[in-house]
Amino acid sequence: MELGDGATKIFLNAKGLKGAVDADLEGFLRYVNGKVVQGQFAEALAKEVERVKIQKEARREYMTPYMQYQQYHRDGLEAGCREGRREGVLDMARSLLALNVPIDVIAQSSGMTRAEILALQETAPEQGETHRVI
Repeated sequence: MELGDGATKIFLNAKGLKGAVDADLEGFLRYVNGKVVQGQFAEALAKEVERVKIQKEARREYMTPYMQYQQYHRDGLEAGCREGRREGVLDMARSLLALNVPIDVIAQSSGMTRAEILALQETAPEQGETHRVI
């Protein structure tokens, strides 16, 4: 299966039926299932995992794509919330401008600067034109 990330991945059913499976692979599958480590390969792997867990640089290097996705998702949500709050403030300021509320009052209630409100006022629709009011 091509995932497009340049890495080689192997998908195994760790709870599958036993049979003609190499002893090292069987030991690895037991390790993946959280059972007692058996076999030279699984023991070496367990030691390496423990070593990586205590080294910050190595931990970052082995961060899974899912963990990266989760971080990107959180970052996107935060950015979306910031953008939504900003749009809400702009909509409120437009509404207050349409009601001829003084700019100083709008600045005080919105947290916007006088310059931002003046710029918004320049882009506001003319009296009688439709505008977005929330």
